[in-house]
Parts: sequence; C-alpha cells; structure tokens
Amino acid sequence: MEKTLNKFRKSENFPVASLLLPQAVRKPILSLYNFARYADEIADSQFLEPEEKLIKLEQLYNAIDKKKSDELPYFLRDIFIHLNNNSYSKKHILNLLQAFMQDATKARYYSFHETLDYCQKSATTVGKMFLASKNIFPTV
Repeated sequence: MEKTLNKFRKSENFPVASLLLPQAVRKPILSLYNFARYADEIADSQFLEPEEKLIKLEQLYNAIDKKKSDELPYFLRDIFIHLNNNSYSKKHILNLLQAFMQDATKARYYSFHETLDYCQKSATTVGKMFLASKNIFPTV
C-alpha cells in the first residue's frame, strides 16, 4: 500500500506539498495527504464490499479518536506527530473520515443539499485544516 500512496502523490493533477513551500509546511501536508489518500483508496475500492470498507474506515476513525498510533499502518503514524503538535485538529480529521465513510456507502447525490453536506465534511474540512493551523501557516 505504501508504494501505491507514493505513486498517487506523483500522479496527481496538482502538486502535493509543492517544493515552493517551506519544508516545515510540506511534512504536515504530506502526512495528511497520505492519510486521506489511504482512506480514499478504502472508500473507493472495487474489491471491498461496503460493509468491509466501513469496518476499515471505522478502525482508522477509532485509532485517531483514541490517539492509538499503533492501530494505524506504520506509514500513516506520522499523522499523530501533527495532531500532537496541533498542526491538525482531531475533529477535522474525524470529519474527513466521516466523509470517506459516506463515500463508501453512497454512490450518488440527488440534491444540492446532499452534495454540500458531503463537501462540508471533505473538501471544506481539508481547507479548514490548513487555514486554521497556526503551526503550518503562522501568518494565517
């Protein structure tokens, strides 16, 4: 799975943690990206049933919620460094995982309200994580 994560980062249509950013900023961004990409791979997997996806995502959720790094795959454990130094809010990461859980069971959104609700948990949450973090962007 770790190789898959590196492959995805290099094949994105946008730069993930651009070299134009200070290194201190890139590390938390890559940590969050790897965590989110891993959860997204679970949610979008063609090989897992919705129930299996939810179990795996709930395991991630519980590991973050209870701050048990040993319950995460080793290549995701650095997310706790950034949780512990307040780069990221646990609440935001849990919201993001809720979006992936929704993604795992819901294939289509039938209204603007449903879509907006999903975006509040996913894209909006990621934006909030960066903008609200004084450790990542001290001037914000």
